[in-house]
Amino acid sequence: MTLAVLLAVSGCGRFPYKVDVRQGNYIAAETIAQIVPGMAQEQVRALLGAPMLVDSFHANRWDYIYLFTPSTSKQIRRQVTVFFAEGKVARVVQGEMAADPNEVPPSAVPRLLDLDSPASKR
Repeated sequence: MTLAVLLAVSGCGRFPYKVDVRQGNYIAAETIAQIVPGMAQEQVRALLGAPMLVDSFHANRWDYIYLFTPSTSKQIRRQVTVFFAEGKVARVVQGEMAADPNEVPPSAVPRLLDLDSPASKR
């Protein structure tokens, strides 16, 4: 009987269990260091895997995004962007993504243009 009561009460915790959530492409610094200018797109894909984001308007840019939400703290966001020129690596940019849109400088925030407004028809 005591065992049954202990088992029943053990599920009555104060805080709900939260699982760590990992999303996207985790890329180690050692792997990023292997990407060199002039490397072919196929080599980059073999090394890093498929990019999380390929923009159809910017086909020469691949974005690898990694999000980690630990159960105990704030979300961690990392991004590696590979730029290509003529099918070869031109440059690699890495860093933290802004966790909050308010942290992005105004010049980096894309603007939405309303093409139906009278001001745009001048």
